[in-house]
Amino acid sequence: MMKNMIKNAVFATLALTCTAQAEVKTQFLAMSKTPAPLTEKTSTSQTQDNSNLKADTSIVVESAGQRFSPLVSTVNPMSSGQKTGLYKGQLMQAENKRTTGKITGAIMVKTTAETLNVKGASETRFGSEYILLSFDDATELLTTLEQLKNRSDVESAELEVNTKRYVPK
Repeated sequence: MMKNMIKNAVFATLALTCTAQAEVKTQFLAMSKTPAPLTEKTSTSQTQDNSNLKADTSIVVESAGQRFSPLVSTVNPMSSGQKTGLYKGQLMQAENKRTTGKITGAIMVKTTAETLNVKGASETRFGSEYILLSFDDATELLTTLEQLKNRSDVESAELEVNTKRYVPK
């Protein structure tokens, strides 16, 4: 009888402890801050910030099945015939004009080579066919992309454009 009372007391203590911990965790999760939804106000202010930009359709790159062109300033237009470069962090606009994003500084390459040995790039292999090349802010990515596409050991190469609204800092 005494043995059963001790077992019940231990069980009750464990159950109470687990319930209390679960309640604290639930309260912590409930108090976590969620990202603010995109509103008309934030959407309008983003448009105003980009009001002096237009798509340079002389440059078109494909990313995730969409075709993008860089957004360039209409205040200081470039001289005709001068080719714009693409750099990490640069704003891009899809052909549908509704989607915008930023260049991440990465190029995904489908290749038969073990390594690509591209100057200024760090390589991360995915499976047996893909290598992600990551570049710093100073690397001009359009020329690099074109050079990669011209290599015999590269089947395809695609510049990454991030179109997500919420990006971790």
